[in-house]
Amino acid sequence: MSCFASTLVRDGTTSSSDIGRLLSNSIDVHVVTGTGHIVKIYKLTQGDLLEESMEIPLTSVIEELKVIQVPSKSHDDIVVLTAEGAIFQVSIGSGTCSTDKIFTFEQGVVPERKKFGVVREAGIVMVASSLSYITMIDLSARSTRQLYTGLSYLKELVPLSYQHFVGLESETKDSCVIKVFSINPCQEVPEEPMETSSMDLELRDIGDAPGYTNSGEISQVFEQKFNTLFANVLQVKEPFNGMVMFNDAEMACIPLPIGMSASEMENCRESIRHLQHPFKDISTVHLNANGSIMVGTTSGSIHILTLVPEAQTSMAVSSINVKYVRNGSVLSTLSTIRNLVFAGSETGNSCWLGIEEKDDGTISSTRKHVFESFGPVKDIIVMPGLDDRMKIIALCGKQQDSTIRVLRNCVMLKSIKSVPVKKLETLHSLKIGSKKDCWVLASTKNSTDLYNVTDEIVLKNNQDLFSKTKTLVAADMGPYVVQITPTFAHIMRILNGPMTEGGVPLGHFSQDIQMDFSKSITVLDTIGQRIIVAVGDCIEAYKVVSTPDLTDVRLELENSRRFAFKVACMAIHTTSSGLDPQSTSPSTSTPTVHLVVGFANSFNLLIMNLDTLITVKEIPLPQYLSCPKAVIAVGSDLVLSGTSGLYHYENFQPQASPTEHTLQRIPGCSTQHQLFHVKSETPGIFAFEKSKRGVTLEQWASKATYPGVHEASLVAGFCGYSFENHVVVYEGSTLSISSIYRRAETIRLGDNATKMANNATVTFGVITHRIDHKDESKNKHSLSRSLDRNYKTYCARRSDRNTQWDILYGTKDDKEVCSILFFLVDTMSPLCSVEFSPYETARHIVSGQIDGTRTHYYVVATCLSYPQKSAEAKSSIYVLKVSGKSVKVVDQLAMQVLGEPTSLHISNQCIYSSFGNQEYRFRLVNEKLQYELVGVLGQQTIPGTSMQAVRSSTSEDIRRGDYTCPSSQLATGVAQVMKATAPIAHNRVIAIGSGRHISSLIYNVQGPRQAGLYFLPSRPTAIKRINHLCNDKVTKMFAADQVVFGTETGAIGFVLFLESQWENLLIRVSAALDRSHVFSVRYHNYSCLLQERQSHNAGFLDGDRLQLLFKMSQAEIMAILQSVIIKQEDKVCGVTDKESLLVKLQLFLESLSVFYTGLTHE
Repeated sequence: MSCFASTLVRDGTTSSSDIGRLLSNSIDVHVVTGTGHIVKIYKLTQGDLLEESMEIPLTSVIEELKVIQVPSKSHDDIVVLTAEGAIFQVSIGSGTCSTDKIFTFEQGVVPERKKFGVVREAGIVMVASSLSYITMIDLSARSTRQLYTGLSYLKELVPLSYQHFVGLESETKDSCVIKVFSINPCQEVPEEPMETSSMDLELRDIGDAPGYTNSGEISQVFEQKFNTLFANVLQVKEPFNGMVMFNDAEMACIPLPIGMSASEMENCRESIRHLQHPFKDISTVHLNANGSIMVGTTSGSIHILTLVPEAQTSMAVSSINVKYVRNGSVLSTLSTIRNLVFAGSETGNSCWLGIEEKDDGTISSTRKHVFESFGPVKDIIVMPGLDDRMKIIALCGKQQDSTIRVLRNCVMLKSIKSVPVKKLETLHSLKIGSKKDCWVLASTKNSTDLYNVTDEIVLKNNQDLFSKTKTLVAADMGPYVVQITPTFAHIMRILNGPMTEGGVPLGHFSQDIQMDFSKSITVLDTIGQRIIVAVGDCIEAYKVVSTPDLTDVRLELENSRRFAFKVACMAIHTTSSGLDPQSTSPSTSTPTVHLVVGFANSFNLLIMNLDTLITVKEIPLPQYLSCPKAVIAVGSDLVLSGTSGLYHYENFQPQASPTEHTLQRIPGCSTQHQLFHVKSETPGIFAFEKSKRGVTLEQWASKATYPGVHEASLVAGFCGYSFENHVVVYEGSTLSISSIYRRAETIRLGDNATKMANNATVTFGVITHRIDHKDESKNKHSLSRSLDRNYKTYCARRSDRNTQWDILYGTKDDKEVCSILFFLVDTMSPLCSVEFSPYETARHIVSGQIDGTRTHYYVVATCLSYPQKSAEAKSSIYVLKVSGKSVKVVDQLAMQVLGEPTSLHISNQCIYSSFGNQEYRFRLVNEKLQYELVGVLGQQTIPGTSMQAVRSSTSEDIRRGDYTCPSSQLATGVAQVMKATAPIAHNRVIAIGSGRHISSLIYNVQGPRQAGLYFLPSRPTAIKRINHLCNDKVTKMFAADQVVFGTETGAIGFVLFLESQWENLLIRVSAALDRSHVFSVRYHNYSCLLQERQSHNAGFLDGDRLQLLFKMSQAEIMAILQSVIIKQEDKVCGVTDKESLLVKLQLFLESLSVFYTGLTHE
């Protein structure tokens, strides 16, 4: 999770809160951010840029941080709320800082950022510390008060002053109540404040400080009910003294009834204004120092609102002035200092914006600083990694800010490391020393930096061997490194000895070698001890010559040749002579080396002998190819990049006649593709497409005519999914699907057959559903819901004894009408579509067998909800059957219960669906749906048939591996145990899963005293709660060999199963990614992904989210596991051999590849 200080930190001699005075040079302004468990402090320079000042590590993950003014101090402090249930006070002095733990939550209480606030000027911290209680911390008096509010369902806490606060309570699902409370003065006089120390990172707990009191009374002064559920509450002072509340549908402004009489408060109710705002999909709101309100949306737009009071009274609002600023990414947080705005993004590209209001009233914005932005890709190189795993090194960013990112393993993204750099233009890779390491020359206009790139880290080298001038091209060749600058050729010799963080195993050559580079170098390549340089219309071949002791190294010009056209590209092609036909031993003849050259303004490809530069043959190019931009020749493959796309020569042989070469255009590759070559034991040709949206990486094997996409979407905005041997990619309104065995097909979602608007924006997830009638126990399911609320697309694969076909099916919400579309995956041709009633949208789609036969059905759970009506939504269940090019609605059943469907799945030829806390079972008999209520969680009475089914179930149902334990049995079993503990009024099962080691994990989302993960084995009496595993609310879970779960704060974790025990070990892979719900989670095994045909869903994530997800290395995870085992030695399931246990954990971590996740904002 990333968070940002709500305003600035003063480090000076004055405690004034006047923003204008802070513009003085005598006051240092700092910006504070929180990421993971690190508090980073940046200093704001005079040019409105940020310089990193210091880092403060805390003991747990940061949930929220606020800036506060303690009256007794001359500088501001930072108050940090952590996910582990503690509040820290960070004090910044002159170059030093101290950290105090000022509050610790009770065990089992989950800290929430919306229930944590400060009264900035008074040094007061308020937090909902437990059910119905609020703790008020006075940092000036060093005292703590606990206040009973009686609020059972507190949604948000807004401190107003040291005497008043506001509580927003969610009364029902679609209504809320706002209450204003007055705090009565405490009669006890606190003693003198505690002495503080300036020691760095000193931890102290003031819970037992003098003046602590557990007494305190409050009184309610105002109450107002709203028939909607607000998500954000702000306190607005001048010129409108009141509160502003936001949700996705409306905005309400109410005055604050503080210090009013009873009659004035009654008039206050009439002054409440509901104002329809001109934007939707609000993701965050922020109150500026000047009283204006800044609203961020999921589309990346920022709106600045100004409240204009009526002329007669300041208690009402007559209008709202809206001014628009565009940022371009999903916003998760906003904060301001002066005319600067910090725009925190969910996709990772958070930025520092400068806001300027023009004379005509419009607002312009400029980016001042980018926080670890992946950004557009400038350049990219590929290096062979350890065990032939490719390592991708990308130069990203734009203008003044760039980032070097390393992506390891070309089959599946596994780790990303980055280092910020400035003004880089190109990258050059050097292979030195260890096979798993490489060096990168990062060139700017006037200098060159050297970086050491390993699998774990990127280090900038401190020496300046390469930094004298700009690097045009560079290459490594045997014991030498060659660097070509605009005026010199530098040769450096590799020295023996290990590489260190600050040193390079390189030595200078004897002297600089002057070269005539009056024309720009087009391209450079190396083979053996030769360097081939193309300069303008001339090709020059140099040879590296050295003395036996390597004390003198120089370049000698071997040959050169001038042409009529400028050299545009070239490649070195080596032809192996193979085996002697009369002998089984390898031939001793020297391999033939050719040079393939392409020219600008010439439609010929020249094949030359590298030793003599004499033309062997000339291959004419078609005119539609235009001039080639790049050429790569590896084995029998030759790929050309032209102005009209990529082209491939089949069975390329330099000695063959030109007519024997067949040129084919590679489908699916645009003119933006650029080629690069990886020299390794398994050579390959790669292409990457650089665009504003992202990068697509493709690879050609020696026998593959068309590309198979191994990497897609390194950045957000250009996305796709892969399943089996197919890859589906979307951009805008275009869906593309490709296979390494077939041509790529593209369909634009604007054709008449699809019944969609031409401007439809497509985003989608993938369901892969493989059905094998021979063995139903091997069914595989995976689901990723759409990130877009307006369109969801799913994919299903079906195979039987005779046929195998794919269907891509999806839903689109087009204002009032929702439709489901069916496509054949192989050809991307539309089959059929079905439309629902107005205002009826599809919430869940599953497929399977439900009538006892092998017929394949699609089951859709829909929700009918009319806009601007307070009535509960109504749900329906549809059963669809696709036959040929038509779809048939087999049956429809309208549910008599209110509320949206929360789950839908098929098990044992039955359909199970949950509505709130009720679960129903559906059967299809003679093409008619029949249903029954099978369980209600939290009721005092449990259906006897269901409970009997639970009691009669055995562990054999779990061991046989088909994972078909009915969820209704699980729900009723948990309800029975919960009833024995305490009655629960509003419980809802949102996550049910089964696997080899467990039959279910169920999470109760609304029971404040019993929230947690619950484990249900074969007997309901053996249910066990594993509360210590997760303190967040679980929103999604997947259970198989391991249990993977996601929470509403964005955290993703999994439970390890060792031997027959499971409850003691937990790895929280990512603390909070951001303030988003995890709505989809899927576990993949890396060893399965390596086997191409066994990979049922090789899903991937975009680079920024994956960087956050895998921030911890395997070594760090192992260290955590080892400490857990040591600390809980008496609870480690009776395992005495710790070494054996660690080995099993290590094997598991090595097999772990990626969590298939989706995130959506609250």
